[in-house]
Amino acid sequence: MKSLLNRLGTNSKGTIIVFSGKIFNALFMYTTLAIIARVLPVSLFGTFTFFTSLVAFSIIVAKFGIETVTLASIPKIKDKVKYQNTISKLFLLLLITSSIVVTVLLISRSYIDKILNIPMYKEVLLIVVWTIPLIAFITFFRSWNQSLLKFGNAIIPENFIRPFAFFIFAVFIYLAGLDSIYYVIIAYVISYFIAFFIAFCVRRELMSIIRSNKLKLTVSDFNNSLQFTLVQLLNQSVKFSPVLVLGFYLTATEVGIFRISQQTTILAAFLLTSINMVFAPTISLLYNEDRIQEFSDFYIITTKWTLIIGSYISMIILLNSDFLMGVFGKNFQEWGVLLQILAIAQFINASTGSSGHILLMTGRQKLMIKLSLLQALLTVIASIILVQIYGLIGAIIAVASGVILLNCLQILFVWRIFSFHPYNNYYFRVLISAFVVYIIGFSVKEVINISFLPYFVFSVVLITILYSVIMPLIALNGDEKHFLKKVFGMKEPSKN
Repeated sequence: MKSLLNRLGTNSKGTIIVFSGKIFNALFMYTTLAIIARVLPVSLFGTFTFFTSLVAFSIIVAKFGIETVTLASIPKIKDKVKYQNTISKLFLLLLITSSIVVTVLLISRSYIDKILNIPMYKEVLLIVVWTIPLIAFITFFRSWNQSLLKFGNAIIPENFIRPFAFFIFAVFIYLAGLDSIYYVIIAYVISYFIAFFIAFCVRRELMSIIRSNKLKLTVSDFNNSLQFTLVQLLNQSVKFSPVLVLGFYLTATEVGIFRISQQTTILAAFLLTSINMVFAPTISLLYNEDRIQEFSDFYIITTKWTLIIGSYISMIILLNSDFLMGVFGKNFQEWGVLLQILAIAQFINASTGSSGHILLMTGRQKLMIKLSLLQALLTVIASIILVQIYGLIGAIIAVASGVILLNCLQILFVWRIFSFHPYNNYYFRVLISAFVVYIIGFSVKEVINISFLPYFVFSVVLITILYSVIMPLIALNGDEKHFLKKVFGMKEPSKN
């Protein structure tokens, strides 16, 4: 147990950079969205969020699994010529795929405009589409730096500079009273250009590498990226397909409300993604060395901690859903129930830990494609049916159902393939502790009668204190308590 806990503390610099970057990006983008929601009319805000969803979906195709291929291939290469040749091939492949995506979107814009209820689709697309190659190359530079263990160079342009630049632009637009969507979209594109420029300057040897190598692609170069692209594309389709259905059946206003609820719950979801980024090498190492017992123990520990952190954030969202939606304006405040449904889905996501990532890392990509396809089909079909019956709430139920289905299937297949699962006595103690904290928080909310902002601050402080007291008392074992004291620099009590 102690050795496994010590593994959680390894590579602390990379861990701090990754987590701080993710938190910084999530908080600044959330704040920026709140500002933009108060600048634009609700329908135009919906148009803006529709295009950010379209970009997020399109970029999966544009980057064609390059980030995964880069992380998997670059660290293994020792020969300089082969290293440069690989970089050149990845660059060319990314250039081709991003160009194809941009071309398809531009050619189809008149047709798509006729079937969607999204104002100014054709005009806005002409501007926003150029973020796709920018994001694709930012992702390439990030994965390149990660493969060289340059975590600062990898995270800073995309997760610090880009969201901060967009935030500054949004504040200026708000203070200047510029309520046109064009100003917002242009600021959105420029923020990515700034991040691209900085990322390029860090890896400016790219141009000399390209000039010194003959760019030639083979069929195998495409095959290496295809499976990872399919998994990512199916996962992103779960987020984008309800947006598309809403744009077809309802209006841009509903799209904006839906995207706000999604964006708010991203904070809970990104924790699992961050843990996967940091601890994946350890999980992969244990599996490849056939240390199955340690592999199982490490899975149990990481799942327990994602549950603790995920339940903490989900609880804050559940108890403050109306306030969090109201940050974006009075038109959003009544839709707190959307956040509550998504918070429950993200809680289940956190409760299953890195089960999906385990399947990917252990050569089960084809299985993950099938599971992700099943999730995507459920989400699309449920969205089409439920949106016509229940409107916006139907779309949220469809998304939540897809998330719950995928996570349940992933953990079942981990159990079936490896014959272990993360559920033990201490796991259920975490669930009991979280339930106790929620009951106390809910009861306090029902008893006291104070305005939204003071209660939000009060509830965050209350939940934090309760977690700090109840979790160590009920859910943590002696080794974990010792580990936390070591991490936070707390001295052990003297035995004398």
